[in-house]
Amino acid sequence: MSDFTEHTLRQKLVGLSNNSNSIQSTSAWLLKNHNNREIIIRVWLRTVKKEVKGQRIVNLLYVANDVAQNARKSCPQFKDDFLPAIESAFRHSLETASKEVESAVGKLINIWKERQIYTPSQCKRLQEVHNQMKLSGSFPSPASKDNGNNAQPGQFIVEEAKKNAQDVLISLKRLQNPPSTEREIRVQLSKYPDNISCPEKLQSVQNSQEAKKLLAQNEEALPMLEDYVRRLKEETKERETMENNLNTLIQNVRMSIEHHEKLCREVKRKEDRIKADLLEVEKTFESLPDLTADLPNTPLPSLEPF
Repeated sequence: MSDFTEHTLRQKLVGLSNNSNSIQSTSAWLLKNHNNREIIIRVWLRTVKKEVKGQRIVNLLYVANDVAQNARKSCPQFKDDFLPAIESAFRHSLETASKEVESAVGKLINIWKERQIYTPSQCKRLQEVHNQMKLSGSFPSPASKDNGNNAQPGQFIVEEAKKNAQDVLISLKRLQNPPSTEREIRVQLSKYPDNISCPEKLQSVQNSQEAKKLLAQNEEALPMLEDYVRRLKEETKERETMENNLNTLIQNVRMSIEHHEKLCREVKRKEDRIKADLLEVEKTFESLPDLTADLPNTPLPSLEPF
């Protein structure tokens, strides 16, 4: 009988420590209960989002990494189901990321690339979140005394956004007449008999003459089909690239807006404080005696010689 309960799961995740035995034993227990992976992933993500300490977030990320690597043989679906939660955890870390979290995230992405735990496109998406994490950590506080450096990160984000926008425009130009909209090639391919694409229908071939005719048609259609499939793959890749650039552009714009909103709030706060100080000065000034009033017509005492 399984010892899995949601309460036990929460205890194991909260009780994680920064050593390999704790992480590996917890990972093994999660893999053992992979039939409950939906609950595991949901509770894991909730636990990550509740944590504020960098090291505890790192421990939870390392458990997810151990599960993803060891699930490839026992339960590949576990690894795939975990990816959206991992990405969500990375995005959550944008707000609370410490240097140790940012370093751990970069290390995990490199491992997943090298060991092909996740596909290149999946790793690229995670890498974009990691890049945002590094940029977020480099942003100065609006209240920072080092005002001379405030413009540098903001300018960097603006330049990145311009580059992303340019990349998106290039992709849009490349996709103006994509292969997926080429009606002629699809009509031409549809004119070939179904026997070419359906091996089951080869049983209807009665003699060698029909077989030779079908082979000739196949040899004629194959180069055309291979070229069309190749161009469709390139189109799909271009669309994925454009999507990634758009997501990065949106993130950069949001970060830039957030940064400038903080600056505006700081300026408004200082303006309000200056106005309050000015009002106080005016009140104090008005309470001073009027030195311009006529003085009494009394002669001043004369100086007596010694």
